[in-house]
Amino acid sequence: MRSLLSAEFGVRSAESFGYGGRPAPFTPDSALRIPHSEFRTPHSAPPPCRAFTMIEIAISLAVIGFALAAIIGILPTGMNVQQANREETTIDADASVFMNAIRYGEQGLDDLTNYVVTITRYWIDVPNGGSPGAVNTSVYSYTNNTLNGVAQSPPLLLTNGYHIVGLLSAPKWVYYFNSATGVSGYYSFYVVATIRSVSGLASEKYPQDNPTVQDLALNYKLIPEVVPDPRYPPSPLVAPPPGNYLYPASYPTNWANYTAYTNSANAADWQSRSNFWVLSQNLQTNLSDVRLIFRWPLINGNPGNNRQVFRTQAGGHVSTVYEPWAPSPPSPNYALYFFEPRNYVKAQ
Repeated sequence: MRSLLSAEFGVRSAESFGYGGRPAPFTPDSALRIPHSEFRTPHSAPPPCRAFTMIEIAISLAVIGFALAAIIGILPTGMNVQQANREETTIDADASVFMNAIRYGEQGLDDLTNYVVTITRYWIDVPNGGSPGAVNTSVYSYTNNTLNGVAQSPPLLLTNGYHIVGLLSAPKWVYYFNSATGVSGYYSFYVVATIRSVSGLASEKYPQDNPTVQDLALNYKLIPEVVPDPRYPPSPLVAPPPGNYLYPASYPTNWANYTAYTNSANAADWQSRSNFWVLSQNLQTNLSDVRLIFRWPLINGNPGNNRQVFRTQAGGHVSTVYEPWAPSPPSPNYALYFFEPRNYVKAQ
């Protein structure tokens, strides 16, 4: 006990002197003390630490507030971008459906009756050497068919995929010749369809018949254009009507106009042009440019500002078909058109 007290208080006892009476080296008290932490029990209180002040908390809340304001500010923009991407993805998927249906002349897509609401076909009669007639409007739906506002009997209804694809495949212009009257010319068509998206959420599809849910789904206008290869006139023997927008006066037709060189001293002038004319006729008969124009969304039936165009070329003859019950003589109101990708015909 005495030794411990001496070590604790730095008191040098007699035992601290070595042989010869010389003192032992002095040892500081701090080296002899046992650290205080060695005596701490598990239940001892931790040392105090400094907490956040109210000013620091206020500054942190202000920084968080600015961050939340920025996030909330860009949230509508992010949601609009997401909606636009979803709509474009839906349009891309639907374009594949309708493009394949038209270019391959598919006739069994009866499921389209659940998505195609109406088809409107505008058409005019342009006789050769005459002025274009009035614009006619044929409207087709699942329950009704009208021509210039007058109900047709019998009606051509959108009750099967055969009628839908046949109406959407109408060429931009179709030539005709009436052997009884000798009148020739062409019909020009412009087709607009109102469609509910084929792709998208399953809850929006058939048998969903809630008008509110159907209106909230993506609806769009589809404008199909089937244009026979337009690099040449239909015939050098027939002059286009005055002011015909299909063949302007500046259209370069000399390369196929062999009739202008029949009296040429150089036979190659008309022979080469005659060959090109035959080639152009066959191409125009069997090659078409197919364009699908999508416009969305529909607001009170009117298309919005979004627009996307898909284009391809389709080979094969385009045949004109009428239902057996269609009235005679045939009217463009009842005309259906289908690509025949395996059939190529020689132009007459």
